[in-house]
Amino acid sequence: MKSLICAVTAVTASTAQAAVTVLTFDDLGLPNNTIITDQYEDQGVIFSPQNGQLEIRTASSPIFPDEPQGLAEIPYGESVIIADFLLPTDAAGAWIDFGYFGDGVIIEVFDGPGATGNLLASNITQFEEFLGVEADGIQSVRFMKAGGQVSFLIDNFEFQSEAVCFAVVDDEITCHADGSAFTYTVNGVDACTGGMSTYTFTASGGAVGEELCFTVLVNADGGFCCTTEICVTIPDCTLEMQVCDFEALSVGDVVTNQCPGATFSSTPGNENVVLFGHGTNFICTRPVGQPQTCIEDTYVDFTNPVDSLSFQAIALNSIGIVAAQVNVFVNGSLDATVDIIGTGDILPIVDLTTFSHVTRIEIVNIIDDPDARNGIGWDNFSFNVMSELPCDLNGDGIVGMVDFLALLAAWGSCSDCGTCPADFDGDCSVGILDLLILLGSWG
Repeated sequence: MKSLICAVTAVTASTAQAAVTVLTFDDLGLPNNTIITDQYEDQGVIFSPQNGQLEIRTASSPIFPDEPQGLAEIPYGESVIIADFLLPTDAAGAWIDFGYFGDGVIIEVFDGPGATGNLLASNITQFEEFLGVEADGIQSVRFMKAGGQVSFLIDNFEFQSEAVCFAVVDDEITCHADGSAFTYTVNGVDACTGGMSTYTFTASGGAVGEELCFTVLVNADGGFCCTTEICVTIPDCTLEMQVCDFEALSVGDVVTNQCPGATFSSTPGNENVVLFGHGTNFICTRPVGQPQTCIEDTYVDFTNPVDSLSFQAIALNSIGIVAAQVNVFVNGSLDATVDIIGTGDILPIVDLTTFSHVTRIEIVNIIDDPDARNGIGWDNFSFNVMSELPCDLNGDGIVGMVDFLALLAAWGSCSDCGTCPADFDGDCSVGILDLLILLGSWG
């Protein structure tokens, strides 16, 4: 199973009212000299400096002892303040507070983030006054000095979001193990409240490459606000197999992580897992000082859980019974031991395709004919790297009753917001929205 990021289009089906936001920089109760980064993200804007750092400062002086708090870049000589909007904006500005104005203070607005893209509009002032501009599609704004010795604060920072319902910020598709269903998770800005929201959908069927659309009902504090249609391109969720045949390596090379997604090792004290040549390239683990025998344990650890696993066993000049065992670890725990047995050079393909969420295998207890004692090698490792289901709390590849019970056991506020697996919507609590997301991923 594979994960991929896909292109998304958000279309407003019914219009929300344009939202005007005003930040006074004392509205969060932050003390003087607080460094500002993303504290106002929930209100739709992220601030950044150009060279120094942004701090809340009080523009007090003997002449104006009661000046309010504002935002300034430190050191003052730099005086560049950049703001990125999470929703497209059509007006922005701020009160330019007490400072040294020199050649003036400029406001510029852009259609790209971080004061990049096209310059849409600009304005300038040399006085303490409101400085603002209007333009369609503003993504970022920059306040900076026009020249000379300039220092200033901005206060009462104001912007007006365009009349949209929901703006997509990022999104992800996770394919399910059945190869047809997928879960679509989208994060974005809710124009009704200005905050971030997450929506999760599960779907199956439809032709790969076709557009599938979902309708989102966006609610504000007073109830229903607007609807938005979010469309996604149906992904190809068929299995994408990883095959390692070691043909690109040279005989004698030590094999560790040359196979993407897998790491090979052996018991400490043995020689390394090496590439062996015997008509074709394959790997084996040799005892110390015995370069022609392959009878030591070989371990394979997978970076992410895998399924559809198989590999070829190759006997080395054996004339009798050859056997070994494979310990299969599922989700980190030993799940089963599978016997390998063959006669002479004829050994079967080791078929572990019935196991899902395999994290490690151990090839152990190699037995070879006592007259030959050359052992067994391994080749053509084939497996499918699985991606995690967002609501699969117990990691068994299925969203079902066990996950439902785990969610109920975690119901309520999270003690640690960073490690709360049942908090699917990211609000630091497990509640009805998380339950609905789980039910939408059932199966």
